[in-house]
Order: sequence, then structure tokens, then C-alpha cells
Amino acid sequence: MSQSVVSGKRPVIIARLFGGLGNQLFIYATARAVSLRCDGNLCLDTHSGFTRDLIYRRQYCLDQLQIPPWIERTTIPCRRLSYVVNSLVPYRYRRYIRENDMNGRPAFDGRLISLRPSRRLVLEGYWQCEEYFAEFRPRLVCELKRVFPLSSEAQRTLNEIRRTDAVAVCVRSFLEAPKAAGCIVTTPRYYADALRIVAGQVRHPKWFLFSDDPAWAVEHLRGAGIRHEFVVVSATAGSSPCEMLTLMNACKHHVIGNGTLHWWGAWLAEQRPTLKIGPVAGFLNRDALPSQWLRV
Repeated sequence: MSQSVVSGKRPVIIARLFGGLGNQLFIYATARAVSLRCDGNLCLDTHSGFTRDLIYRRQYCLDQLQIPPWIERTTIPCRRLSYVVNSLVPYRYRRYIRENDMNGRPAFDGRLISLRPSRRLVLEGYWQCEEYFAEFRPRLVCELKRVFPLSSEAQRTLNEIRRTDAVAVCVRSFLEAPKAAGCIVTTPRYYADALRIVAGQVRHPKWFLFSDDPAWAVEHLRGAGIRHEFVVVSATAGSSPCEMLTLMNACKHHVIGNGTLHWWGAWLAEQRPTLKIGPVAGFLNRDALPSQWLRV
């Protein structure tokens, strides 16, 4: 982090990034909102959250999006000590805030919204709730557009999506996650109920299947008797998470699983009368689904 940012009179908000693109977007959006409310500078710790990610091997992804070029990248020194010391300080005076955890499951913490830091503040957490940043949606939609052009195959898929009443059906397998992680796979029954709702309200739906394992996802859906014909968005067409995000954003309606990338695929989509359906269970944050989305 440059000396000019550290020594300036404006507050400095430092966000510790980790996880895949979906989680990085939640962290960025929340920290960006805090910086805007206090007219502060934003810095991103793009190092400490990835160096020991030996299972998933996630990498920093936000450089593929149109986030402001003045946002600097840094790393947080003495992170654990800073957190322990600050946990003893009243919330409004803390300089290191870790996400609230209630009964083992994070929930929306309104204290962060009212916070107006005057100096440096480090934020660490998933922050999987739109209430942390919803007021800045127009700005975030602009900043979170991709920088690079789509691959030729992804562009063909995008053209097809734009020609139809496209429904994004998002299924995550969590096959890459260790069993100890306790990840919940959204059930076939949920998708059957959600797709039935869409079919009852959309006259000519075109189903686009997004999944980290498309072959598994098709069989998963067939388990509930779902016989719709899907356009499978292959790993080639969505070769990068940002391309996959762009294709999901272009769909008119969304039936998401409990993946954070799916959540952003629906949230960043153009605002218009659409159906956005999500599962009641499965997200880390109990307040993850926006109130205007249909919960099944």
C-alpha cells in the first residue's frame, strides 16, 4: 500500500479477499460500500487469503472486472494479533472487524452500515447479504462488468440467451469440497418446484444449465423427474468465472443454487420484471437471499 494512501487524511478501508469469484464479489461490494459511506480509500488484500488455499487453489479474480484503477492491492500485517486486540474494543472504535457469527452461522449485522471510520479499518468476512451494499447497486453494476471480451463460444451462447426468454438454472455439485466442509447440495426437489413455478409464469422459457459439473447436474435434476431440454453451458463456454457470470447476468430469469457465483449471476442482472428463485437452505449467511426473491 502506497505511503500516499496511508498518510492521507481520508479513512482507509482494507478488505481481506479470499474464496472464489462469488465470495470475492461479496467482500469487495461490502468494503466498497463502507468506503463510500465514509468517503474513504479502498485497498484490497489480495495475498493473505490465497497463500494457504491448498484445497481449492483460488486466485484473485477482480482484476478481470472494471473496478476503479486507483484501488490499491496490499497485504495485512499481524492480522491475527490485530483481530484479537480489536475484539476487546467497542465496535465503533475497532480498526479490525471480523464478520458477526451467531450460533455458528453468520447473519446481517446492521452495525457495519452505520459505521463511519475515521482512520484505517480492516474488514474480514464473507458478508453474504445485499443489505451491506444494496444502496450502491448502480455503481456496483458498472464496476463489476468484465474487462476482457468473451471467447467465441461464450459469445455464441450469449447471443442465444439474448434471443430467448432465457432462464438460468444454476446447480453446484460441491464435488471439489472435502466432506468435512459440510457443504449442502441443493436437492432435486427444490429445482423441480422452482422450475414448475417458472413454467407456470413464463410462456416460452429457454432453459440454460450452469454448473461446475454439467453431466452430474443433468443426472441430479433427472432424479426429480425433470425432463426439460437444457442448453448446457459447458466449461469451454464459461471458461472463466467472469464469463460464466456474464452469461448468467444476461438471462431474464434465475433459479439459483446455493453458490455465491449463482447469487451474483442473478443480482447483477438487469433490473426488470423477472423471476429470481433461491433455496431456503444452503447459504452460509442466513440473510443471503434478498427479500424480493422467491424462496423455495
